[in-house]
Formats: sequence, structure tokens, C-alpha cells
Amino acid sequence: MKRGGVNRLSFGVQTFDDGGLERIGRTHRADDVFHTVNEAAKRFDNISIDFIVSSFSVLTKFGFASTEYSRFGDASGSR
Repeated sequence: MKRGGVNRLSFGVQTFDDGGLERIGRTHRADDVFHTVNEAAKRFDNISIDFIVSSFSVLTKFGFASTEYSRFGDASGSR
């Protein structure tokens, strides 16, 4: 992708709650998101993550400052 001119990746994350992901029909799990973003950060300097907060249950469970953010490592993959 990078060789093809892509210089930025953007991910949309609806929830870090595996049960919530299952309820909305997603086949991936929260750990898949962390792994994917950390792997992408090893290859790209410009990454954004859009947190899609659209349900009251997600808002009340995670608010806008989930402690789960700390699970994203730096570009070297360390945490």
C-alpha cells in the first residue's frame, strides 16, 4: 500500500467490548483492533482512529476516555 502512494491509514472503531461487537454483527474482536493498529503503526507514520460512539450503552460503559486506549503501543510495538 505504501509503495502505491498511500500515506495515511484511518480506522473506525465502534467499541472495545467483544459482546457489543457481536451484538452489532462484527466478526472481529477488540484484540484484533489493537493488533491491527499496532501492526499498521510499524509501517505508517500517519494513522488515525475514529471512535464511533453511537449508542447509549457504549457511551456509558466507555465514555470518551476509555482506559483501553493505553493498549495501543508506539510504532516499535512496545507498550
